[in-house]
Amino acid sequence: MKTRVFVKARLILVLMLLTALYFTGCKSTETSAGSSQSEREQLVRSFVEAINDGNGSKAMELIAEKMKYTETYNDGTNHSLDKREDIQDYIQARISDDTKMKIEKIDFPDQFVTVQGRASDYVTEIAGMTDGVGFSGKYGIKNGKIISVEFARNRDDERLLNERTGGIIGIGIELKNGEVAVTDCLEGMPAEKSGLKAGDIIEAVDGIKADTMKHGIDEAAYRIRGTAGTTVRLTISRNGRTLDIESERVAAGK
Repeated sequence: MKTRVFVKARLILVLMLLTALYFTGCKSTETSAGSSQSEREQLVRSFVEAINDGNGSKAMELIAEKMKYTETYNDGTNHSLDKREDIQDYIQARISDDTKMKIEKIDFPDQFVTVQGRASDYVTEIAGMTDGVGFSGKYGIKNGKIISVEFARNRDDERLLNERTGGIIGIGIELKNGEVAVTDCLEGMPAEKSGLKAGDIIEAVDGIKADTMKHGIDEAAYRIRGTAGTTVRLTISRNGRTLDIESERVAAGK
């Protein structure tokens, strides 16, 4: 498995399929979907609890055999999933990312549930965004199952997350014999200028040992990234020697 830290950051919270629906206290009103507000509330409450508890099987039980998930990005483009196996993989990926979801506002137009809330995962934690990223979602429910989701992230929060994970030092890394190894250093980039070399083994990032990182090489990559203009300290092993090397992050593309 190979990860390049100088490539464009993964937008987290590609995250959160069928996201967050934790709420209480809604009046019971029959809808065209054949279920009351209280029943839809219980459905989405159970779904978000399953995600937050890491129970992917339970979450899958609450969605219809045929359902569609659509996410709209800041540039206006959309990404959709409609195959059950892809949705299952997506849910499991969000669970693996330690995604936690919370609802701040909810409404019940027609057969839909619309929500606004916040979601966090290990990337937002690394980025210092303790409240996570805001999102909005429109959820279709029919016959006691979630049949569709239209999801969008808060643009200001997404921009901030991109800023806090967009600074790079210009190295590639891969997992080699269970260790995070530097594969190459881009010419003229901070990593090369600071003395990092291909073959160096990264033992720690800013004092956090690589072998204790729950999310492995992906977490190491995000810890190496950061806000352009800030400094990252890598503890590396080279030919039996341990060295601390500091590099200043620069904006990707520079």
